[in-house]
Amino acid sequence: GFAMASFATPFTQRVLHVDGATFGLWNAGIVLIFGGGASVIGGRLADKNLADPLRVPLYGTLLSLPTVTATFLAPNLASFLGLLSVTLILGEVYVGPSVAFLQSEVTPRERGLATSVGLFVASGVGIASTEIAGALLDRYTPLVNHEYQNVHRTRYILLSVYLFGYCAAALCYGSARWLGRRR
Repeated sequence: GFAMASFATPFTQRVLHVDGATFGLWNAGIVLIFGGGASVIGGRLADKNLADPLRVPLYGTLLSLPTVTATFLAPNLASFLGLLSVTLILGEVYVGPSVAFLQSEVTPRERGLATSVGLFVASGVGIASTEIAGALLDRYTPLVNHEYQNVHRTRYILLSVYLFGYCAAALCYGSARWLGRRR
């Protein structure tokens, strides 16, 4: 989430040659509607499946692997925006179920702290992914004479960071489900 939000605008500027302000307006609407909608959908689905709320983010994350790949291989802005919408609706369903899972694992007196720590860790991972993506882009797509070099590397660097992040998230959700069943 963090890396995608941070680097979607530079990606569209460098690779798709779209003005940042134009993309920013489209992106804000997409994140609001599809990212926010995914949070609500994920929470509702988790509430219907109380015995296994982590199934929702696990499947959403796994289903988003092909869509995030297609998003960063999109040839134009319209394709990118459409695929980004699908990626967000699948990949952001984790919010409600993750908080619900954290709260179900602790006593009522610890729910606030558990949610805070969970959000802190998730934010830390997101910020770290942003730093990694930025370092890789700086290293392999340098700015020379006001022109970015190897712009298609931008596509594959960001795609690699996102795929790694989604796979790591799926592994975490799957592991948590497995450990939860063993108790």
